[in-house]
Amino acid sequence: DDERIHAIDNEIDSYLYAVSVSGVTGVRTHFNESTLSFIRRLKESCKHPVFVGFGISNETQVQLLTKAGADGFIVGSFFAQLEEKAVETGEPLTNILAKEVKQFLKEY
Repeated sequence: DDERIHAIDNEIDSYLYAVSVSGVTGVRTHFNESTLSFIRRLKESCKHPVFVGFGISNETQVQLLTKAGADGFIVGSFFAQLEEKAVETGEPLTNILAKEVKQFLKEY
């Protein structure tokens, strides 16, 4: 509820971590309108940046959540995918991560 959101916003020093889904973590293909509405509500009512986490793993999701007002992202599922790729290919995880970051920066 709004009272709880304001209480949390008043206690933190950095950013508000918004969980994008209810239930278990993991990669998602889309987010419900209720999630996007929640992010918009947080952004409008909080003085701190809103970071969104849980199930974020691709650019389309980042763009959608950014439009809803997200200021940043926690991307654990994405890192899990990179780790799987490292195991499958034998390439060091740091190399794969560096390539992904470079590609992301080129696109933005």
